[in-house]
Amino acid sequence: MNDIHLVIRTTGERTASVAKKLAIVSGLVENEVTVVNEIFFEVALRACYEEAIRVGRKWIMTLDADVLLTDTAVRRLLGLAEQMPSHFFQIEGKVFDKITGIYRQAGHRIYRTELLPLALEHIPAAGAQIRPELHTITQMVELGYPSRVVPSLVGVHDFEQYYADLYRKSLVHACKKALRVVAKRDRSVFTAIAEGRRFLGHLERHLGWSAHAGSADYRRSPLRGSSRLCDAILGPCREAADC
Repeated sequence: MNDIHLVIRTTGERTASVAKKLAIVSGLVENEVTVVNEIFFEVALRACYEEAIRVGRKWIMTLDADVLLTDTAVRRLLGLAEQMPSHFFQIEGKVFDKITGIYRQAGHRIYRTELLPLALEHIPAAGAQIRPELHTITQMVELGYPSRVVPSLVGVHDFEQYYADLYRKSLVHACKKALRVVAKRDRSVFTAIAEGRRFLGHLERHLGWSAHAGSADYRRSPLRGSSRLCDAILGPCREAADC
Protein backbone atom coordinates (compact mmCIF):
# COMPACT_ATOMS: atom_id res chain seq x y z
CA MET A 1 0.00 0.00 0.00
CA ASN A 2 2.06 2.90 -1.30
CA ASP A 3 -0.22 5.67 -0.01
CA ILE A 4 -0.19 4.88 3.72
CA HIS A 5 2.27 4.47 6.59
CA LEU A 6 1.37 3.02 10.00
CA VAL A 7 2.71 4.24 13.34
CA ILE A 8 2.10 2.04 16.38
CA ARG A 9 2.13 3.81 19.76
CA THR A 10 3.25 1.71 22.71
CA THR A 11 4.13 2.16 26.37
CA GLY A 12 4.92 -1.50 26.94
CA GLU A 13 1.52 -3.10 26.25
CA ARG A 14 1.44 -6.90 26.31
CA THR A 15 0.20 -7.02 22.71
CA ALA A 16 2.67 -4.56 21.14
CA SER A 17 4.46 -7.15 18.99
CA VAL A 18 1.17 -8.84 18.03
CA ALA A 19 -0.33 -5.51 16.97
CA LYS A 20 2.55 -5.02 14.54
CA LYS A 21 2.25 -8.56 13.13
CA LEU A 22 -1.49 -8.14 12.55
CA ALA A 23 -0.88 -4.80 10.82
CA ILE A 24 1.45 -6.57 8.40
CA VAL A 25 -1.11 -9.35 7.88
CA SER A 26 -3.67 -6.67 6.98
CA GLY A 27 -1.63 -5.66 3.93
CA LEU A 28 1.31 -3.53 5.06
CA VAL A 29 4.96 -4.52 4.77
CA GLU A 30 7.68 -4.24 7.40
CA ASN A 31 9.10 -0.90 6.25
CA GLU A 32 5.61 0.65 6.19
CA VAL A 33 5.29 0.26 9.97
CA THR A 34 7.01 2.42 12.61
CA VAL A 35 6.84 1.88 16.38
CA VAL A 36 6.85 4.89 18.74
CA ASN A 37 7.60 4.19 22.41
CA GLU A 38 6.85 7.25 24.54
CA ILE A 39 5.32 7.47 28.02
CA PHE A 40 3.59 10.83 27.66
CA PHE A 41 0.81 10.83 25.08
CA GLU A 42 1.48 14.36 23.86
CA VAL A 43 5.06 13.37 23.01
CA ALA A 44 3.88 10.20 21.26
CA LEU A 45 1.30 12.13 19.23
CA ARG A 46 3.90 14.65 18.11
CA ALA A 47 6.27 11.81 17.17
CA CYS A 48 3.53 10.18 15.06
CA TYR A 49 2.80 13.37 13.15
CA GLU A 50 6.49 14.09 12.59
CA GLU A 51 7.14 10.56 11.37
CA ALA A 52 4.26 10.87 8.91
CA ILE A 53 5.67 14.12 7.53
CA ARG A 54 9.15 12.57 7.28
CA VAL A 55 7.92 9.47 5.41
CA GLY A 56 5.77 11.56 3.07
CA ARG A 57 2.91 9.18 2.32
CA LYS A 58 -0.54 10.61 1.57
CA TRP A 59 -2.03 8.99 4.68
CA ILE A 60 -0.79 8.03 8.13
CA MET A 61 -2.57 5.50 10.33
CA THR A 62 -1.93 5.74 14.06
CA LEU A 63 -2.58 2.61 16.10
CA ASP A 64 -2.37 2.03 19.83
CA ALA A 65 -0.60 -1.20 20.73
CA ASP A 66 -3.67 -2.45 22.60
CA VAL A 67 -5.73 -2.54 19.38
CA LEU A 68 -5.62 -5.79 17.38
CA LEU A 69 -6.65 -5.27 13.75
CA THR A 70 -8.74 -7.53 11.53
CA ASP A 71 -7.03 -8.79 8.37
CA THR A 72 -8.90 -6.29 6.15
CA ALA A 73 -8.98 -3.30 8.51
CA VAL A 74 -6.32 -1.09 6.91
CA ARG A 75 -7.56 -1.57 3.34
CA ARG A 76 -11.21 -0.94 4.25
CA LEU A 77 -10.53 2.16 6.34
CA LEU A 78 -8.11 3.52 3.74
CA GLY A 79 -10.77 3.05 1.07
CA LEU A 80 -13.22 5.06 3.15
CA ALA A 81 -10.59 7.75 3.77
CA GLU A 82 -10.10 8.14 0.02
CA GLN A 83 -13.82 8.90 -0.31
CA MET A 84 -13.63 11.91 2.05
CA PRO A 85 -13.60 15.47 0.70
CA SER A 86 -10.06 16.84 0.38
CA HIS A 87 -10.36 19.16 3.39
CA PHE A 88 -11.23 16.37 5.86
CA PHE A 89 -8.49 15.82 8.44
CA GLN A 90 -8.96 12.24 9.64
CA ILE A 91 -11.22 9.21 9.79
CA GLU A 92 -11.93 6.71 12.54
CA GLY A 93 -13.81 3.40 12.64
CA LYS A 94 -15.00 1.28 15.55
CA VAL A 95 -13.44 -1.38 17.79
CA PHE A 96 -15.03 -3.85 20.15
CA ASP A 97 -13.90 -2.77 23.62
CA LYS A 98 -13.19 -5.35 26.33
CA ILE A 99 -13.71 -3.09 29.37
CA THR A 100 -16.98 -1.46 28.36
CA GLY A 101 -18.30 -4.37 26.29
CA ILE A 102 -19.45 -2.11 23.45
CA TYR A 103 -18.39 -1.08 19.96
CA ARG A 104 -16.76 2.32 20.23
CA GLN A 105 -14.10 4.66 18.86
CA ALA A 106 -10.66 3.95 20.32
CA GLY A 107 -7.00 3.54 19.50
CA HIS A 108 -6.81 4.14 15.75
CA ARG A 109 -7.15 6.88 13.14
CA ILE A 110 -6.11 7.60 9.56
CA TYR A 111 -4.84 11.17 9.07
CA ARG A 112 -4.30 13.21 5.92
CA THR A 113 -0.56 13.88 6.05
CA GLU A 114 -0.61 17.25 4.28
CA LEU A 115 -2.60 18.73 7.20
CA LEU A 116 -0.29 17.45 9.94
CA PRO A 117 2.13 20.43 9.94
CA LEU A 118 -0.82 22.60 10.96
CA ALA A 119 -2.01 20.03 13.49
CA LEU A 120 1.43 19.97 15.11
CA GLU A 121 0.90 23.58 16.16
CA HIS A 122 -2.21 22.57 18.15
CA ILE A 123 -0.93 19.63 20.18
CA PRO A 124 -1.39 20.73 23.81
CA ALA A 125 1.41 20.97 26.34
CA ALA A 126 1.97 17.90 28.53
CA GLY A 127 -0.72 17.66 31.18
CA ALA A 128 -2.82 20.51 29.80
CA GLN A 129 -5.59 18.27 28.41
CA ILE A 130 -6.93 14.90 29.58
CA ARG A 131 -7.41 13.82 25.93
CA PRO A 132 -4.64 15.51 23.89
CA GLU A 133 -5.47 13.87 20.55
CA LEU A 134 -9.15 14.76 20.72
CA HIS A 135 -8.20 18.32 21.69
CA THR A 136 -5.95 18.58 18.63
CA ILE A 137 -8.66 17.21 16.34
CA THR A 138 -11.21 19.61 17.81
CA GLN A 139 -8.87 22.52 17.12
CA MET A 140 -8.58 21.39 13.51
CA VAL A 141 -12.36 21.19 13.20
CA GLU A 142 -12.58 24.80 14.36
CA LEU A 143 -10.08 25.73 11.65
CA GLY A 144 -12.30 24.17 8.98
CA TYR A 145 -10.84 20.65 8.77
CA PRO A 146 -13.52 18.22 9.96
CA SER A 147 -13.29 14.52 10.75
CA ARG A 148 -15.38 11.50 9.90
CA VAL A 149 -16.46 8.52 12.02
CA VAL A 150 -17.60 5.38 10.18
CA PRO A 151 -19.24 2.20 11.54
CA SER A 152 -16.58 -0.04 9.99
CA LEU A 153 -15.18 -2.51 12.53
CA VAL A 154 -11.37 -2.50 12.48
CA GLY A 155 -10.53 -4.76 15.41
CA VAL A 156 -10.68 -5.32 19.17
CA HIS A 157 -9.42 -3.11 21.99
CA ASP A 158 -7.85 -4.02 25.36
CA PHE A 159 -8.00 -7.78 24.92
CA GLU A 160 -5.04 -9.84 26.28
CA GLN A 161 -3.61 -6.90 28.25
CA TYR A 162 -1.69 -6.94 31.54
CA TYR A 163 -4.00 -6.91 34.56
CA ALA A 164 -2.30 -3.74 35.82
CA ASP A 165 -3.19 -1.93 32.59
CA LEU A 166 -6.78 -3.17 32.75
CA TYR A 167 -7.03 -1.85 36.32
CA ARG A 168 -5.72 1.56 35.31
CA LYS A 169 -8.06 1.85 32.34
CA SER A 170 -11.05 0.75 34.39
CA LEU A 171 -10.23 3.60 36.77
CA VAL A 172 -10.14 6.01 33.82
CA HIS A 173 -13.62 4.96 32.67
CA ALA A 174 -14.97 5.16 36.23
CA CYS A 175 -13.60 8.68 36.70
CA LYS A 176 -15.02 9.87 33.39
CA LYS A 177 -18.46 8.70 34.44
CA ALA A 178 -17.98 10.24 37.87
CA LEU A 179 -17.18 13.61 36.33
CA ARG A 180 -20.51 13.60 34.50
CA VAL A 181 -22.32 12.85 37.73
CA VAL A 182 -20.41 15.53 39.63
CA ALA A 183 -21.47 18.06 37.02
CA LYS A 184 -24.96 17.52 38.40
CA ARG A 185 -23.69 18.63 41.83
CA ASP A 186 -23.40 15.21 43.44
CA ARG A 187 -20.87 15.95 46.18
CA SER A 188 -20.61 12.31 47.24
CA VAL A 189 -18.93 11.36 43.95
CA PHE A 190 -16.48 14.23 44.28
CA THR A 191 -15.61 12.99 47.77
CA ALA A 192 -15.10 9.45 46.44
CA ILE A 193 -12.64 10.67 43.78
CA ALA A 194 -10.76 12.73 46.35
CA GLU A 195 -10.52 9.74 48.70
CA GLY A 196 -9.36 7.59 45.80
CA ARG A 197 -6.57 10.09 45.08
CA ARG A 198 -5.45 9.96 48.71
CA PHE A 199 -5.50 6.15 48.58
CA LEU A 200 -3.29 6.17 45.48
CA GLY A 201 -0.84 8.36 47.37
CA HIS A 202 -0.88 5.87 50.23
CA LEU A 203 -0.02 3.01 47.88
CA GLU A 204 2.78 5.01 46.29
CA ARG A 205 4.34 5.77 49.68
CA HIS A 206 3.94 2.46 51.47
CA LEU A 207 3.82 -0.29 48.84
CA GLY A 208 6.50 0.99 46.50
CA TRP A 209 4.13 1.44 43.57
CA SER A 210 5.06 4.70 41.92
CA ALA A 211 2.74 6.58 39.59
CA HIS A 212 5.49 8.97 38.54
CA ALA A 213 7.02 8.69 35.09
CA GLY A 214 10.53 9.22 36.39
CA SER A 215 10.51 6.13 38.58
CA ALA A 216 12.21 2.90 37.54
CA ASP A 217 9.09 0.79 38.00
CA TYR A 218 6.67 3.21 36.31
CA ARG A 219 5.97 0.99 33.29
CA ARG A 220 5.12 -1.99 35.52
CA SER A 221 3.01 -0.04 37.97
CA PRO A 222 -0.77 -0.60 38.09
CA LEU A 223 -0.98 3.05 39.13
CA ARG A 224 0.59 4.35 35.91
CA GLY A 225 -1.21 7.61 35.12
CA SER A 226 -3.87 7.14 37.82
CA SER A 227 -2.74 9.94 40.11
CA ARG A 228 -2.36 12.35 37.20
CA LEU A 229 -5.87 11.47 36.02
CA CYS A 230 -7.40 12.04 39.44
CA ASP A 231 -5.60 15.38 39.80
CA ALA A 232 -6.84 16.47 36.37
CA ILE A 233 -10.42 15.54 37.26
CA LEU A 234 -10.51 16.97 40.78
CA GLY A 235 -10.08 20.54 39.57
CA PRO A 236 -13.18 20.56 37.31
CA CYS A 237 -15.02 18.56 39.97
CA ARG A 238 -14.43 21.26 42.57
CA GLU A 239 -15.83 23.86 40.20
CA ALA A 240 -18.82 21.73 39.20
CA ALA A 241 -19.68 20.75 42.76
CA ASP A 242 -18.81 24.21 44.15
CA CYS A 243 -16.52 22.59 46.75
